[in-house]
This record gives sequence, C-alpha cells and structure tokens, in this order.
Amino acid sequence: MIKVVDIADSDNEVEYRHEVKYIVDSHRTIYKEEFHYDDDFIDFIADAITSFVNNRSSGLDQIWLLKIDGVPRGSIVIMKSETAEQVAQLRWFLIEADYRNKGFGRPMLDQALEFCRNVGYRKVFLWTNHALKSARALYASAGFTIKKQRIRELSNQKLIEEKWELSL
Repeated sequence: MIKVVDIADSDNEVEYRHEVKYIVDSHRTIYKEEFHYDDDFIDFIADAITSFVNNRSSGLDQIWLLKIDGVPRGSIVIMKSETAEQVAQLRWFLIEADYRNKGFGRPMLDQALEFCRNVGYRKVFLWTNHALKSARALYASAGFTIKKQRIRELSNQKLIEEKWELSL
C-alpha cells in the first residue's frame, strides 16, 4: 500500500517524525550497503530532509511511503522548487532491495506525478546519479529526459550526477 504521510493526517507528530525518519534511515542503509557511501552522504540527506520538514509548502509538498504489512519499505517525495514557480522536485525515491522489481516503483512514481498535475506544477525535475541504472530506466520510461550532467565528489566517490526533467 502506498500511504501519503502528512502531519495533518497522522495521529500525532511523533508518528509523523518517525515516518520521516524512515527516509533518512533507509537512505543510510541502502546507500551504505549497495554503494559504499559514508556519513557525508547521510548528513547531506538528513540536512535536506530536516529543511524539507521545517519549510514544507502546504498543499504543494507531499511524502509517500510504500508500506508492506504496515512497515515502511520505500519512499518518494515531491517538493516545490526553491528556484522556480510551477516546478516540483522529486526526491528521496527508493524501494528497499527485497521489494524491488515487484511492481511498486511505477505506481509510486505515477502517484507522485499525478499529485504534481493536480496541484498545477508544469514541470518536475530530479537529480540522480549514473550508477542507479534501474531508477534511470524508470524515469526514462515515464518520459523524463536528462538535461544536465555534472561530476561531484560525495562520500569519497566521484559521481556523475544527472538532472532529469519532465514537462507535465
């Protein structure tokens, strides 16, 4: 089940914070185990998510968690662009390894894009890196295209980051 996570819909703020913490923890686990990222990456994610939670735009930002038997197993977030009107950024999209290739990714992405259309966004962008082959294939199949590439050092690794965009 894909669940919208919203403080207004949560029983309490503690539950909401716990669900948001899942995003940080899951990124820590997956990127450390699968890509050997270090704590610099976790600090980057934690800082960005904290900023998102503290500054979210009501009605324009949204978090979804994939929950299997009530346990979070994936996430995807849409947030209003900090630099452009009617533009959204897709962030923190992941599915735990045991639940990949089981048909969850596309519905999560579709739900996020439908939200963007419904609230009036005209474009969605995301940053990913070249090593995330399955994610890149999913983005391409949804109509996203690469608009920019840059090399970045993160977690003592040289990454090829890619900015993907989709006009809605």
